Amino acid sequence: MLDITLKETRVYREIKEEGREEGREEGERSLILRQLKRRVGE
Repeated sequence: MLDITLKETRVYREIKEEGREEGREEGERSLILRQLKRRVGE
C-alpha cells in the first residue's frame, strides 16, 4: 500500500526515543543509589 514499515514512522521513532530516555534515567538513578550505599551504607 504505502511501502512504509512501522520503524519508519515518526510515532515509532518518538516512542523509541522516550524509552531510551527513561532507560537512561533509570540507569542514572540506580548508579546514584549504588554510590550512596557504598559511602553511607544501607
